Amino acid sequence: MYADFAGAYAGGPFLGLTHVIATLTADPYPWVQFRIGRANRVADPSADQHLAGKTLDAINLDDWDELWLFGLGGGQGALSKVEIDAVRAWMDRGGGVLVTGDHDDLGAGIGRQIPRAGQMRRWGQPSASGPDRHSTLRSGANTSFDFDDQSDDVPQEIRLREYPLISWWHPVRRRPHPLFCGPDGPIRVLPDHMHEGEAVVPAQMPANDWPSVGPVQPTPEVVAWGRIVQPGLDGTGTEFGVVGAYDGHGAGVGRISADSTWHHWFDINVVGLGTAGRQGFTTSAGAGFLRAIEAYFLNTAIWLAPPAKQMCMRNRAVSGALWSDRLVMLDPKLPVWAIGEAALDALGRTAPRCTIRDWIWPFLPIEIRELTPLDPVEFARFVPLIEESAAGAAFRPLVEQTRDNLTPPRTEREVREMDERVDAAFASAWDEGLGSAIELARGQMKRTQALRKTLQKAR
Repeated sequence: MYADFAGAYAGGPFLGLTHVIATLTADPYPWVQFRIGRANRVADPSADQHLAGKTLDAINLDDWDELWLFGLGGGQGALSKVEIDAVRAWMDRGGGVLVTGDHDDLGAGIGRQIPRAGQMRRWGQPSASGPDRHSTLRSGANTSFDFDDQSDDVPQEIRLREYPLISWWHPVRRRPHPLFCGPDGPIRVLPDHMHEGEAVVPAQMPANDWPSVGPVQPTPEVVAWGRIVQPGLDGTGTEFGVVGAYDGHGAGVGRISADSTWHHWFDINVVGLGTAGRQGFTTSAGAGFLRAIEAYFLNTAIWLAPPAKQMCMRNRAVSGALWSDRLVMLDPKLPVWAIGEAALDALGRTAPRCTIRDWIWPFLPIEIRELTPLDPVEFARFVPLIEESAAGAAFRPLVEQTRDNLTPPRTEREVREMDERVDAAFASAWDEGLGSAIELARGQMKRTQALRKTLQKAR
């Protein structure tokens, strides 16, 4: 984490980032641990002292997988060319970035010049107090819109971008971006605030900034929108981008998340305690909202990790799942979809389902049009079949290898050998998994068509 004002991590004008840090360092998942460095451009007693008063080129970025920016300073940018070049090279090696700010140009000092990431936020507008401001305040306990409403347990509702599970002209099963998959379903809330910034898609994306692989150029997108509900503002009733995302892994560079405001992260908004001393998120409803917001923090840390760490997390999760009771008792001769069903269930007990899908689906060569013609209701049944078959094809050799060895890997050598087996299993599984799913789907289609003909004759 990198800031440019004193008191960024504890105390300070926004009460710090203590809840975010506590959420990450609680290690809620057995397949990942987060190590957080609290760095600051200025002297700051709340920062790690060996990281305080440091410019970005004075920090060895290769010691870190991600850079989270919480800047208060404005202007056209405070970073030197040496800093910008160092960050660009690190991002091009896979480093992930969270860029934040707030109204006007707050945060621009350390955020605007960050390659790619700086183009995913709007700087200089909207204002803090004018009628153009982006207020997401919900009125809370009374009908007025007060400063302290940002600290209560009534968050803002957000609209999520939805994705078909398979890119096909009949998208029937949909999911949010992995940043917004929560333990209780899609994350549809964020803390509210009286003057947010905006996450945007750049108007132009030149190839020197936004690399391509062959003809494909991954591009950023807005993945969540907030709505202005406070009366009397220019934008009352309209939406604006609150979170943007760029998946650079397809182009060999790091991922980026852009947030409209760092108020989604600071304690004053996350756990309350505004100027009137009102403690937020103390009701049962508030606890549920807080759980969802904490999941957003965790998802950000997971999703921004470089590809090598993504595979490491996957391998740790798979290795842990292999010795669960659901899998050690499986017969490897079962159909791959049956093995996959049990494997996904075992993984889902320790990992968010969207994270699991994010580990699996990018490697799947999707050629689904052979499944047509299907109406949307019928097609929906085949999506989990494809996912289960692909996972089952990867897990089957792993289940076979572990049936005779009920002791999980413990030594460094055993862990390395397990990683190699998992990598090999996933690398060779897709053709078998997809072929099995298509074969089963075709059989189901024939049975469905035969049943239709029988019913038509009966009528």
